[in-house]
This record gives sequence, C-alpha cells and structure tokens, in this order.
Amino acid sequence: MDEINKISWKDRLRSFFVPTFSRNYLYLTSLTLLIFSLFNDNFTVAFIFIAMFWQLVIVFEVCGVLSIYSALTDRPMGKTTKNMMLVYVIVLNFMIAVACFFDATIFNSRSEITNLSLIFPAINVLDAILLFLLFKGDILTEKSIEDDKIDIVELAIGSAAVVLIYAIGIYVWRISWPIVFSMCVFYSGHIGESFSGLFHGKPVLFSSVVGPKKMKVILAAIIVLFLAGMGRTWFIIVADKMAEKDIGWCVWMPDRDTKNACYSANERLIRDPALCENIIDSFKRDQCSGDVAARLNDTSICGRIEDKTDNYLCSLKFGFIGGFCYSDIGCRNDAKCVNNICQ
Repeated sequence: MDEINKISWKDRLRSFFVPTFSRNYLYLTSLTLLIFSLFNDNFTVAFIFIAMFWQLVIVFEVCGVLSIYSALTDRPMGKTTKNMMLVYVIVLNFMIAVACFFDATIFNSRSEITNLSLIFPAINVLDAILLFLLFKGDILTEKSIEDDKIDIVELAIGSAAVVLIYAIGIYVWRISWPIVFSMCVFYSGHIGESFSGLFHGKPVLFSSVVGPKKMKVILAAIIVLFLAGMGRTWFIIVADKMAEKDIGWCVWMPDRDTKNACYSANERLIRDPALCENIIDSFKRDQCSGDVAARLNDTSICGRIEDKTDNYLCSLKFGFIGGFCYSDIGCRNDAKCVNNICQ
C-alpha cells in the first residue's frame, strides 16, 4: 500500500509541477539547433567544447533528426528514444544556460546586450536548473516526453517563428548567439506550447500531405543537414590538428579569433609574412615576422616588425642563419654561433 501511495504521489507531483515536452517543443528546439549549426560560426566554435565528448554529439545528431522527423509523422517513440530525448533536452538547456551565463553583462560590457534581452537567458537558466533537479530526484522521467501529433499549420507557424527570431536577433538586432538561441528555446517551450492549444480535433499531419515516398527523401535530407551542421565542428577540430603540421589549415578556421589562435599556436610553421598579420598580440606578431624573415633569409620582411629595436636588429640580419652573432643566444631557429656566424 505504501508503494502504491508513493507512486501515486510522484504521479500527482509530475502532473502538476513537472514539465512535459511535446513533439512541437522537440521539433522547434531541434530546428533551432540545426539553424545555428549550419549558419552561425560562433555557435560552431562554442560547440567544439561539446564535441570533446563525442557520445553527446551522436546523441544530439540522432535526437535532432528524430525530433524533426517525428514531428512530421505520427509514429510513436519507444522508451529508449524517449530517454534519449530527455537527455537531449536537459543537456541542450544546460549548454545554453552556461553560454548565456558567460555572455551576461558582468562578463561582457557590449552595448547591444540589454537588460530586456537577458530576461530570456534568465528563464533558460532557471529551466535548466529545474530540469536537472527534477531529473536527479527521479521525478523527471521519459514519461515527460509526449507522443502527441502536430498539425501542419502549427508546424509551419512554429518554423517561421524560429527562423524569424534567428534572423532578427542575429542580423538586425545583432545580439550574441546564446541570447538568440535562448529566445528561440523560450518560444519553443512557452509561447509555442500556448499556440498548440488552438489546434483541436484531429490534426492534419505533414506526412499525410506529402505521402510516404517523399517522406523518405525528407528524412534523408534531414540526416544530411544535421551531418553537415555538426560536421563543421568536427572539421574545425581536424583542421586545427592538421595545422600543427601545415599552417595552411588555419585558413579554415571560422572567425578571426580562432584563426589568430591557430596561427599563434603554430607560428613556427609560417613561411608567409602576410599570415603573421592574423596574430593579434603585437609581440607575437613581431616575433612571427622575424621568424619568417629568418627562414626566408629576407630582410625586407623586417619592415613588418612594429617594434623599432627589433626592426633595426632584424634589418642588420642579427641572429639570422648566415648573420653575424656574438653567441648562440643571438641565433634563432636553433642555429649555433660558429665563428661569429649563425649556422
């Protein structure tokens, strides 16, 4: 009897306080993830940290595909799929909550971040904490993943809303990506769910309109899009690793900061003085130009060195292979001072 009462207490608590996740929510959240992974370089760079745990990336890809595809059909999800979806929702909310936290005003004083825009990340952070506590307390289970159906009109309105939020937030308001992502998630979990109540009766499913043959093509397209989006992160990791042997791979880095980090970490491989300009730190940039001048034995490159003293010493070929030296300390690139000449 006690066990029955305990189960019933949990069920009552779940029905009143524990959030449920409809197919519409999963679809819109996955659509948001897909849009950011395909079109936002800053998100791709941030996602590299998640990519260190390749198991999570696989879960993200599989659940993203299943979330979008299941929204188009009425095929029920099994217990294993629902458990994966639950992990997917919790990790994604937690990831965005952490990104929003470090993008907050106390860490970033950019003028475009307003108090109003921080409301959505704040709600997202609270949602992530709530989900974690409920999951840890064994209250949030796979039962929270619903097997409802989505009307094709509801599907179209939600898709258009997410795309519009992304376009206005990123390109018009120029708000940072964590806040825009949080706004999309807020719409998916709060506003989008409210609109779901407007669609009563038997919904018209997307699959019933396009037919089973076209659905197979659509599924293949969804898989390709997710592979392309997540694949950009994998490619950046591979390119950064390859840059340790060939500096030319740094050109594939998605933004200036990652390019600078790549060139700075592998500046010993640089043989083109123009590439040194990608290094933001002036000291390292001058050092890079001097190293290139030494490798090419070309004093004309010394003109790129901003520090006047280093520029003058470089012009005298001080320390270059074949240049004059007083000791091994004056030679660069592991050369030795032999008979006052770097060799």
